[in-house]
Formats: sequence, C-alpha cells, structure tokens
Amino acid sequence: MKKIFGLLLGVIAVVLGTANAASADCLTVKFDNGDSVCIALDKNGSRYTASLEASNIDRNSSLRCEILLPNDRLEDLWACNGYFSYSSSSTEKVKLYVRYDNRYYTVKENNFNFKNGSWGGSSSSSSSSNDDISISSNRSSPSTSQWVNLTVETDSSYRGYVEFSVQYRSSSSSSWSTVTSSSYFTADDEISDGYKFTSSDKGSVTFSSAIKFNRSGYYRLYVEDDDGNEDYVSFNVDTSSSGTSDDISISSNRSSPSTSQWSTITIETDSSYRGYVEFSVQYRSSSSSSWSTVTSSSYFTASPSSTFTNGYKFTSSDRGSVTLSSFIKFNRSGYYRLYVEDDDGNEDYVSFNVDISSSSTSDDISISSNRSSPSISQWNNVTVETDSSYRGYVEFSVQYRSSSSSSWSTVTSSSYFTADDEISDGYKFTSSDKGSVTFSSAIKFNRSGYYRLYVEDDDGNEDYVSFNVDTSSSSTSDDISISSNRSSPSTSQWVNLTVETDSSYRGDIEFTIKYKDGSTWRTTTSSSYYETNDSYDSKYYNYIRNGYTMSSSDRGSVEFKNILRFKKNLTYRVYVEDKDGNEDYVQFNVGGSSSNDDNDSDVDGFSTSELKKVKAVAKVWNDVVSQLKRQSIKLRNDTYWSTLSANFYTNMQDVVNDRSSRKFSDFDEFKDAFLVWLQYTSRNR
Repeated sequence: MKKIFGLLLGVIAVVLGTANAASADCLTVKFDNGDSVCIALDKNGSRYTASLEASNIDRNSSLRCEILLPNDRLEDLWACNGYFSYSSSSTEKVKLYVRYDNRYYTVKENNFNFKNGSWGGSSSSSSSSNDDISISSNRSSPSTSQWVNLTVETDSSYRGYVEFSVQYRSSSSSSWSTVTSSSYFTADDEISDGYKFTSSDKGSVTFSSAIKFNRSGYYRLYVEDDDGNEDYVSFNVDTSSSGTSDDISISSNRSSPSTSQWSTITIETDSSYRGYVEFSVQYRSSSSSSWSTVTSSSYFTASPSSTFTNGYKFTSSDRGSVTLSSFIKFNRSGYYRLYVEDDDGNEDYVSFNVDISSSSTSDDISISSNRSSPSISQWNNVTVETDSSYRGYVEFSVQYRSSSSSSWSTVTSSSYFTADDEISDGYKFTSSDKGSVTFSSAIKFNRSGYYRLYVEDDDGNEDYVSFNVDTSSSSTSDDISISSNRSSPSTSQWVNLTVETDSSYRGDIEFTIKYKDGSTWRTTTSSSYYETNDSYDSKYYNYIRNGYTMSSSDRGSVEFKNILRFKKNLTYRVYVEDKDGNEDYVQFNVGGSSSNDDNDSDVDGFSTSELKKVKAVAKVWNDVVSQLKRQSIKLRNDTYWSTLSANFYTNMQDVVNDRSSRKFSDFDEFKDAFLVWLQYTSRNR
C-alpha cells in the first residue's frame, strides 16, 4: 500500500504545491517523534481548500488528516488535501487530527479566521496593524433596561476598523448562536456599523451607552480588527430569574378557517417561565406535497406583526398562559402549521386547513405575452390562463441567459428586470377572473439577452413564455481588452483601468481580481488585498465589485481613473469579462514583485510552470488509477469513479494538446477537478 501512497502523494505535491519549508499561511502540526506537517486552508467564498504545504514525512507514508469544524462536522482530508464548505465570518476553534503509517497520531486545536481565511490572526508591517485587542464593559450582569458602556483597547499605532457581533444562548447549557435581531439587543451606530481608530484614540476608545439587551439570557459581544484579532466580553442578563420552561403547547379557536377569518391562539408553558416565544409558519399546497417555511404576506398576515416578528415575552402576570386574539389569518388556501418555540428549544405547532374543500385546483396553466422580442425600454403585457374554477395563487419567476448557448439561471435583481407588484408578489385568482387574467405593462427587461418568465400555480403546474431582448441588435462583443497606466505600482499608488471593446457593445462587463500564491492564482474579494476608490467619483462607485454597463456614450471604451489600489506586495491580475464570455486581464507586480512562473505558455490560461504540472500529472495518471484499482476492491468495482478518472485524464490531454474543446480554461479549474476526484476517492476507497 505504501507504493500507491508515494505515487499519489507525488501527484498531490505537483497539483497543490507541497513545499519543503512551511509558509506563513499554514499551521504546523508536530508529532512526538519530531516529524511535522504544515497544513494551509485557502478560502473561496464559503468553500475552503486544504493543502499540505510542507512535510518532512517520507512520501511513502500513508498520511491522513481530519478536521473537526465548529459545528461538530468531521471532514475527511485524505493525504491532508481536499475541500469542504462552511459558512462563517468569525474566528472559531477547529481541531486537526493527523496520522500516518497507522502508528503516529496527533491532535492540534487552533483558531481559524473564517472571514479572512487565515490561521489565528495575521499582522502587517504597516502602521495600521495590531498584535492584540481587548474589550471590557462597566457591567457584567445588566438588566434588560440598562445600557452598558464598552471599552476597546488595542495597539496605540492601530489605524484600522473594529467590527462587533453578538452571540446569545438562552441557558448555560445551550449552544451559542450569532444574533442580529432587535428582539435581542439595541446598539448605537458605532457598534452596528463598526468604528475606525484614529491617531487621537491612542489605541483606546470608550463607547458610552453602547448597547442594551432586550431579553434575558447569556450574551457575548465580540470585537474583531482588520487583522482577525478578536476578543469578547460576557453578559448575564436577568439570568437569576426562573425563566426556564420544560414544555410548551399551542392551540387555536379554529382548525379550518377561511381566508377571510382571523384565528386566535393560546400558548401555555410553565407558570415560572419568563423568556420569549418565537413564531414561524410552514405551508404546503396539498396533503401530498412537502412542507416549506413561508414568510411572505401572500401566505399569511399576523397582528400585531411586531409580535410575530420579534416574539412574545412571558411575564409573571401571564402565569404561563397567554391568548393572542385575532392573531393570524391565512391569505391563500392550503395546509398550514403555526410553530411556537421558547428560549430552551421546546416547540409545538397547531395545524390549519384553509379553504381546502373549495374547487381551487388546476389541471393546467398557460402564459403568453403581447411581445416575444421587446427592447429594454418596452413594457410587456402578460396573460395567464387556467381552469375557470381555479381560486388559488399563481407565482412568477424569471430565468436568464446571455447567449443562446449559455446556461439558464434564475435571476431576481432589478438589473435584469422590473415587474409590477402582481408579478413580484403573486396573484390570487377569483371567480370574476373565470380562469383568465391579463396584466398590462407587467414586466420590462433591463439588459439584453434571453429570458423565460415562469408561472406556477398552487398545484405545481407551470408554464413559461420566452423573450429575446435586443438579441438582434449589435450589442455583442467579439473581443475585449483591459490595460492600466501602471504595471508595477507601490501599495500607496492608485491605478487606472481602461476597458476597450466593440463600439456597438451595450452589455455588462464584470471584474475579477486574482493574486499569485506560489504557482497558483487565487481569486480574492478581501479588503486586505486591495481597496477601491469609491469616493473618487460617484460614477465609478463599486464597479470593481458590481460590474459596469457599457452604453452608447462609451463608444466601446471606458477609463476608470484612480479606481484601485493594492495592499500587499504580490503579483495581481485584474480580469474583465463581457456577457458573451470574452475576457482579458492586466497584470501588476506590486512593489516590484515578480516571478518566472508568470510567463504565459502556448496554452491560454496556463503559465509555463502550470502547463508543466498538468503534463507531469497526465504522464503518471494511468499508473495512479491502475494501482488504486489493484489496492481497492471498492474502487475497482465503482463505475462512477472509473468514469471520473477517465474524464479527468481526457481533460488533461485536451489541455496538453491545446484543444479548443478543453474543459479546463485555467489551472484553478484543473486543480478544482482534481480535488473533486481526490475527495471522492478518499471517501470511497
């Protein structure tokens, strides 16, 4: 088995760049025998890629890692490489379990900043860096009526931002969860929006009457600086009262109301309970369909709405029982559940069957429009037809694709379309409609491309009408280019970007920023790598993040002046892409940084060193697959794995031979596909 590990680890080292020395961005894990590995986690959205950055362990050893995430999910990282998804924007503890040769085993617990994608907190040489941070308060056990002061202390030279977040748990044994609702706390603007340290602060600032807590329980108020350093202060708010509950129940005066009837509900719990109860509603259109949580007013109306949204707080005068008169009514026929949950996680629900005996069903539905090829300035009428007896709702959704060969995607942004309320919120058929309704000036489309407007009734019947918006006009681009006034800026210099395309192009352009990490280009949106000059000109506000729409006045060329500044001495690329998929990039060597690896090869999207790596992996790939089949009966009989392995080899050969049909447009796509294969292999070997 050691031979296959040696060959496979050699491939992993080629693809992911295993080094002999540890980098600053990896976490060193040491064994009792003196051996060590260094493991990096790279962030891309909510996905994290683990890679073995350094190791002094014999490559023929069977190395395996597992990572325990803060939500207690254990991810298997075979050979300490792989990927996983986790949604968090705070620094939390993770555990790494590492073993090799089934003899050596160690556990490493460490903080990881899921927001910035770094182990612990990183520091910078600029005067806006910080080695540590602390937060304190004038009260540790406030009541719900008391404002508290906060003091944040950091390095006297720190000139960056600090941001705040609040965690809550209802009892000392329950789990912590991040909360933002005003039902939990009220904070001043500097706590809500963050605060920027200046020279006059000298590393210490006190916020008077900064926050108050609106329900009893246990709180943590976290502060975090730009470098990922964080601290928290704890509060026990009215926790001495007997605000706990062993059980809860909910009932109603009606079980089968009509859509015009308000229902009264009664909640009963322990007479000593002093906490909150919160509400939620689930819906399904028929007795055989699935339940889904709904919040839209097209489904229900609650009165007062604030009680439904923020919850109800039991007091001593309630004695464990409260009746909310005319609390909820349902606005469409179907099956409902009204849930109630207390601070301790106890819950119950009451069911409602709303107008389900009426003939509000539909066997079919159709949608049409007065136009099939509108311009972006034209409103369109929409007609929906169904059974004359249908009394239910219809809802609408929009799909878009930029060209006839691209994929469809659901869109909701006003940059794509504008619709009237009946299209946005849905429409309820009545007897007067007789199964047919026309919505005049119902929708207009705000960018060129191909659209589908879908309609769906309560029974799941659906239809769509197609629109080709300005697709016959010359609003396409055969090519695009991007350039800059600087190629080697310093971290203090702003750069201009100039984008040029066909003079007739009328579509969107979007930007992506990547930086060079060893031999790998990594996409970043982090403000620790660059900043945009949003204050320079309102015309250019946030175009790097949100894109720009070329108009006739641009005549195919637009210059963004002083739009971007890089914060680290790295090699960067700024990519621009139009709606037809044409793209170009401009490269920056910030602070004079450069690398021989940046030379482009004959294969577009791959540097010379990256292409060498693809060739090296392709050369040994069939041996890797053959040896894995010999070693694992499960993989030998796994047809999906065999197909996955064969397709990966074919796609590598397409890159090596620079075929126009190749699937991998750059090294990142090649690496992502390898990680998919590696993770499937590790879990099914």
